Amino acid sequence: AEDGIRDFCLSRGLGDVYKRQVHGDQPNCISCNFDKAIDISGPVGVCVDCAKGCEVCNGPKPEHCIRAEPGFGPKTGTKELIKCPKTCKYCSSDYKCSSCRYGYFLENERCVECPSYCTECKKEKPTDAEPKCLKCNPGSYLTAKGYCNPCEYQCVECSEVGCIKANPFYHYLKDHKPVECPSNCKVCGADGKCTECVPGWGVRSSEGTCEKCSTFKPGCNACKDGKCTGCETMNSVGIFYNLINGECVECPRGCHKCTDSKTCTKCLRSLVLQNDKTCKSFDIYACKEMGDTIDKCRACDDKYRLSDDGTKCNFINCPSGQGLNAEGLCVPITILNCKKSDERDKRCAEPATGYYAVGSETKPCPKGCSKCALVDSKAFCFEAAKAGRSNYALIINDGVVGTCHSSCGTCTKIDDPKSCDTCRPGYVVGIKRSGSNVESICIDPTIECAVPKITSPYSSYCDSIDPPNGTTSPASKKKSIWNSFVDFLWSWRK
Repeated sequence: AEDGIRDFCLSRGLGDVYKRQVHGDQPNCISCNFDKAIDISGPVGVCVDCAKGCEVCNGPKPEHCIRAEPGFGPKTGTKELIKCPKTCKYCSSDYKCSSCRYGYFLENERCVECPSYCTECKKEKPTDAEPKCLKCNPGSYLTAKGYCNPCEYQCVECSEVGCIKANPFYHYLKDHKPVECPSNCKVCGADGKCTECVPGWGVRSSEGTCEKCSTFKPGCNACKDGKCTGCETMNSVGIFYNLINGECVECPRGCHKCTDSKTCTKCLRSLVLQNDKTCKSFDIYACKEMGDTIDKCRACDDKYRLSDDGTKCNFINCPSGQGLNAEGLCVPITILNCKKSDERDKRCAEPATGYYAVGSETKPCPKGCSKCALVDSKAFCFEAAKAGRSNYALIINDGVVGTCHSSCGTCTKIDDPKSCDTCRPGYVVGIKRSGSNVESICIDPTIECAVPKITSPYSSYCDSIDPPNGTTSPASKKKSIWNSFVDFLWSWRK
């Protein structure tokens, strides 16, 4: 139980402090994580977010803020948090900075930009014309006079004496200067000799230079000291290369893996390896095992039957009331309330209307449901049965079948008068007012309609609903006469 309380608190962003209330089992959290505040206005303590712009707080309102987020500060005369100027890290009031972001220093409650390449600076005396740099950007160095000077091109670390570290790619350091590596060399040592070349080139160790792999081994794209270590996937006409004994060998056409230029061990997809170790296309549809020759099939996929001459796989479409057995023959279905079945494993493939399949049997759908399926061990309805003439309209909510409210023709929720999409024949839309709230529901105009309003020759609605139960407003009688007239016009128009 104690672990459950702890989990309850932690799931709401709380720390490890919690206790159990004396009344009931509901835990009362008494401490929150740093970015949340405890709210004890309810029966138990829960954690809520701090106000916008607040990082640490002891309540959900701006006045509860203990420390603002970077870039926020209090607004003068209020406890509201506002955004600081972009150069400020924190501000004490409207546009008055208390600390600055990198590359700026604080002067008269404003953040002023540091000199070029400088990330941190300050004035030693208020009367100084310019600040002095304390730290510099990467790729620059601090001078004795308090300025930051950039390193030269391709130097990543330097000092007043010159370059200390060159760009490790394509350059090396010599006499405090970055020097370019040999042509097509990616990495080279302090002596300028190449140790790694760009793709498609290989190192010649004795000389420390790079040579193009494909110049001495066709199809080769990785090499070292004149030996091929990797091949291109394929050439320009779709022939695959395989690395064999330090050479890139062209496999036979249609071959993916081979041992030499004539012997294939694995063909491309849709091709079949022949006895002579070549690849040929195999075009018998639904054949899962080739016969002795490429134009013959030994076995077909499920629901297909091999022709007598072994050259085709024919689809088996059993008639209604029959299913396919283990021998590939159509036999009568043995499962009750099933239209189509696989008699090989006694499985219903298409249950009858109003039923769903469960293994080797069928079960009835819930009342009012014509199509359903087993979901999470329960029958889930996804098509309601057609209602009889005297029944209310059926609807499905979350897989459950129910009826619309008696006033609805169609609806979106079960037994809810406020969810009508259309009204039941004989009913009209009524506008129900209660103060400022206005609702539209379907009503019987002969009983409930107080003030009829005509919107077109073919439709009408009630402007208000107010007669007491068991009474009929004078307008309702006129409404009934009008409805009869409208029904006559509507039938004549059809």
